[in-house]
Amino acid sequence: MLDSSFLQASEAAALTWEVPALALGVSVGGEIETHAIGCAPETRFRVASITKPFTAALSVDLLELEESTGVWPSDVRVRHLLSHTSGFDADAGDLGRFGDGDDALAVLVSELPSIRRFVGIEQAWSYANSGYWLAGEMCAERAGETYETALTERVLRPAGLEATSFGEPDLEGTGPDALPGPYPRARRPSGGLVSNVPDLLRFGRWLLAWPEFARMRIVHGKPPAGVYGLGLFGERVDGVEVWGHGGSRGGFQ
Repeated sequence: MLDSSFLQASEAAALTWEVPALALGVSVGGEIETHAIGCAPETRFRVASITKPFTAALSVDLLELEESTGVWPSDVRVRHLLSHTSGFDADAGDLGRFGDGDDALAVLVSELPSIRRFVGIEQAWSYANSGYWLAGEMCAERAGETYETALTERVLRPAGLEATSFGEPDLEGTGPDALPGPYPRARRPSGGLVSNVPDLLRFGRWLLAWPEFARMRIVHGKPPAGVYGLGLFGERVDGVEVWGHGGSRGGFQ
């Protein structure tokens, strides 16, 4: 599945861009094949915003897409949070100030009414982590447990993921964007997961088989390139729909 020319190109890119550790893989017909450069294929990395499809799946499971948030104006619905079409600002400064207690996310969300709103709903697609913090807290309230527990019980375990958690990665981030210290707990719904290539491939296959996945692929936003559903970027390649999400944070890509 991973042919020699692709692996050679990967090794050349890692050398050119001075990437100290790189892991990759494919899953075809349920079979998984992985490869790594400078690390083991099972190495756990901080996957950053690849967390968003996980939070979106949890939200689709627990919430009604047309329900209002109870925090922002009533015209803002759950689907606007997950599709980056709420019109609200993306961030709220250093979220480490909310600590690492079970109430960190709730305290952050209590401040969200004060962040800036640039435009109304659906007037523009604007990538906003803030919507995912709010969706994560709504899921926690609906489940009657922390966001992390709800995600573990309703997404990670059903998908059969063994290496995915909110713990620490096996390697430190590198380069000028590397950030020391733990990931802020209040930010977790938008980018806090740590995972590895085999688990991400399993998550992708779980999504493909999940009946609710069709709702995540409905187009709600128009980024500069492609489209955006709920927690997923979409494009068409050679007539085939391709859905996914990247992640970048603190020296991980």
